[in-house]
Amino acid sequence: MPKKELWIDILIAIASVIIGIIVSPIFEVLITPLFGSETRASLVAVLVLGLIIVSGIAAIGVYIRKVETRDESFARSIQDIKNKLSLSAELIVDLPRTEGIGEVYRRVSEIYSRAEKEIWILWRRNPFAQQSEEEIRSEEWKGQRDNYYTTLFRKLNEQRDKTFFYRRILQIPNPSRAADGILDSTALTQEMAKHCKELLEYVRQNPENAILKQAPIFLPETVALVDDRYILWEIDAIDPDTRADYVSAVLIFDDVDGRFVQYLKNLLVKIDAHSHIVREIV
Repeated sequence: MPKKELWIDILIAIASVIIGIIVSPIFEVLITPLFGSETRASLVAVLVLGLIIVSGIAAIGVYIRKVETRDESFARSIQDIKNKLSLSAELIVDLPRTEGIGEVYRRVSEIYSRAEKEIWILWRRNPFAQQSEEEIRSEEWKGQRDNYYTTLFRKLNEQRDKTFFYRRILQIPNPSRAADGILDSTALTQEMAKHCKELLEYVRQNPENAILKQAPIFLPETVALVDDRYILWEIDAIDPDTRADYVSAVLIFDDVDGRFVQYLKNLLVKIDAHSHIVREIV
């Protein structure tokens, strides 16, 4: 029995005992002819009041039980919905400039390090940025960012037997030389250009393990899918003072059922069909 219901029952029992103690002598007085009618009337009033109190406590107890039953039913319904959706979300936030410690990169690296099937990343650069964030970041932040890229290559080497374990599609506005397999490095951030050049070197030696592509902008976001379960949705921002672009947060969805993942994966497949393989970065 829940604690609240137990206390209600105890309260009703105590009230009943107290009223019983009061009522017993009242009945004795009422049947004794020595007391006048006014006294008897007063005692009857006390008796009625006591009965009303007991009845009120009992009614409150019944009401509280109904409310608790309703709340428990509602809570079970919410849990059932959550279980059916099998989708949970976590928001990881970081600060701009030297205040940032690279928490977004750290958390994403943790998920990448557990990947067993595939990592598929759709990347897009914020077109409104006027300055690179690299120039105003703390050493701790840079360390987490470097570890992020190191983790990707470490997982590639661990999963050499997987076909296209790592896929990255770069969304580039008006990629004029895409059909020739040439990517203009000015469309990338400094660190992304460095990573992609290293990735191309890896692809030349392991052509079936990873692939780098470029495509026009279809989804103006940076999104990653991991193992058909995790969705990493990057939230970019621009520092109002420096006008530098920075990753302010990432939404991490754990989609056990895979419905949201499948929707995004179907979208990525369509984008992939309109993309071109990158063979050279100039």
